Amino acid sequence: MIAGIAGFGQAHAYSVKNNFLIHDGDRRYFDVYLPDSYNGTSELPVVLVFHGGGGSMDGIAQQTRMHETGDKKGFITIYPQGISSKIGNFHTWNAGKCCGRAARENIDDVGFVRKILESVRDRYSVDLDRVYATGHSNGAMMSYRLACELSDMITAIAPNAGTAALEKCDALRPVPILHFHGTADKCSKYEGGDCGGCFAEMLGIMGSSIKEQTRKCEAVPQMVGAMAVLNGCSNLVKEIAKSGNVVCKAWQRCKASVTLCTVNNGGHTWPGGDYGADLCERPKARICRKYKDIVGNINNDVSANDMMWSFFKEYEMPEAEGPQLPE
Repeated sequence: MIAGIAGFGQAHAYSVKNNFLIHDGDRRYFDVYLPDSYNGTSELPVVLVFHGGGGSMDGIAQQTRMHETGDKKGFITIYPQGISSKIGNFHTWNAGKCCGRAARENIDDVGFVRKILESVRDRYSVDLDRVYATGHSNGAMMSYRLACELSDMITAIAPNAGTAALEKCDALRPVPILHFHGTADKCSKYEGGDCGGCFAEMLGIMGSSIKEQTRKCEAVPQMVGAMAVLNGCSNLVKEIAKSGNVVCKAWQRCKASVTLCTVNNGGHTWPGGDYGADLCERPKARICRKYKDIVGNINNDVSANDMMWSFFKEYEMPEAEGPQLPE
């Protein structure tokens, strides 16, 4: 259940800020944005948006503006917040082999998400057959974990700039996937190899000495291809869309669709989004320039938000495999 509400934010007329619940002894936060079309009776779909490692629910809202898309398209947007690092306002998700305190202490983030959905079910009019997840970097990894371990509640996922970090995937049902990834991503490398380290580098430009271990990661096409195998796809891959530097290819004959949108020369950023860093709004031009150099450029050939929603709205939970929530 929701333990408290801290009032309405100013970024949106119907934002409910700083919801929190207690999970495994920790106070965990999430923001909810209701579209103008919300009337409390019609059940609306839900899009969960997970921030990257070291980020926050406020930062990913600024970076993606998914709630603005939700206002236009008629869905509820939820920005959950990962566990705190205890050394500052930095948060991570336990996506398996990554990241930070969340992974080191094996924080039950899957259980946290389940509790969020229980909470919004009790408070708002939501369609639990249409619950979708997306995220950036560590948040993308978290989306993959939910597809594998919460497939009874997550209808489809659309990760951006992050790969699966699990030893295995035991999904109860194949979950549709739309993956975005830049070829010039220096943090989650498209070609694989040593991934990570960008969070510490970003903090380093602000004077912090936090160390961050890198991890081995698969090349993105191979990783997404492995998910396609789990979704029962054939080896045939077909180009289905192209816009400027963005090329989308879909695996064929799948039980649940799998599509990879490659952003040529794209950085560790959100297509059509923002840098999402307050430091770039302050008179610290040198720090801002270094930050942008680390994460790379933003591609504006497409809007990831619009493409994700066009993808999500095609899917709802199969009737026999709908969400299992306690009453």
